[in-house]
Amino acid sequence: MDTSNQDQTARMDAYLRKQLPPEEMAAFEQELQENPSLKEALSLHLQALIAVRQAGFREETTQGLADPSPVVKPLNWRRWAVAASVAGLVGLGAWWWVNRATPDPQALFAQYYYQPEASLDVRGTQVGEDTTYTDLLSLYEQAAFTPFLSQIHEIPKDSLTLATHSWFQLLGGISHLEMQQPDSALHYFSRAHQHPYQQQWYTAMTYLQQTKLPEAKNLLRAMVADDQHPYQPQASALLKALE
Repeated sequence: MDTSNQDQTARMDAYLRKQLPPEEMAAFEQELQENPSLKEALSLHLQALIAVRQAGFREETTQGLADPSPVVKPLNWRRWAVAASVAGLVGLGAWWWVNRATPDPQALFAQYYYQPEASLDVRGTQVGEDTTYTDLLSLYEQAAFTPFLSQIHEIPKDSLTLATHSWFQLLGGISHLEMQQPDSALHYFSRAHQHPYQQQWYTAMTYLQQTKLPEAKNLLRAMVADDQHPYQPQASALLKALE
């Protein structure tokens, strides 16, 4: 097994998801300028991710779930990236993406989007007769978005604090975004008032997925102007890429 190729793939994944420490991020970008082979490899890797996302590859499973509803599981990016390359999904557009003059909203979405964790302090709390918040959040974590959305609709509103209700609205929006349903995602995000930072970021990402660039840019500018905004670095980089 060639571990060097695996390490490079993991490093490219971390770079595209903005998960590298600042020093490593700067070093990687410098290496991109000096190493044409790395630049080509990154463009091929990114084009594979974009092709897979646009092709809509999804796996369905009911394993481990009490509800036999269809489950949409996250993509195994490395596996599908290789398959996409072999199948010819990676091609002439790779070099263009890295060296483009016009921003590609779908490519930028694939680069900047990530699914947040279901971090709540209500795990174990009873939701219904046979369901706890732990069960409910497990559906989200397993990417069982259809049953997750169905069950959050059944939670009595008076059983949730404003913050908890807001977080579930945010996760509902993410679920619809993962299922390529941006209109429904915007509806959920609009009700996540107790989490304004995440609300702004994921609403901007939804506009990006819809290629509504003026709306996305307006939100990104507001985030960049807020020095306290935790998404300011990502918003600033994305805004520069769009402009």
